[in-house]
Amino acid sequence: MHTQGTSKTIELALSLDPTGYPSGKDNIVWGTFDARQAETIAGSLKAQQIVCQVQKKKISTNTLYLLAVGEEREASEAMDFIWREGSGLRLKPDWSYADGEMNTSFELWINGR
Repeated sequence: MHTQGTSKTIELALSLDPTGYPSGKDNIVWGTFDARQAETIAGSLKAQQIVCQVQKKKISTNTLYLLAVGEEREASEAMDFIWREGSGLRLKPDWSYADGEMNTSFELWINGR
C-alpha cells in the first residue's frame, strides 16, 4: 500500500477466502479493527487451549488487529471456533458491516445472545 505524498510500504499477511473470512494462511485466523474484540477472542482461544497472539498492523490511520495461532494445525480448529461452527462464536468479519458500524455478531456474542 502506498500513501499519497510518502513512499510507505505496508506488508499485510491476511488472506481471505472467497466469502471474506480469513483463510488461515500464515496462521492468521481472524482480523478486526477493534482492540477489545481482538483481546477478547484471543482470551477465548486460550481458554480452548489454542495458543494465540494479537499482531497489530497500521493501515493508513487505522490499526488492524490480526489473531495468529502458534501452530498451523491449530488454525483450522481456531477458525472453526471463531466463525465456521455453529457451536462456536459465529462471528462475521468487521468488513461485512458498513464503515463505522460496530460488529453486531461480536456484540451479540459478548452480551450472551
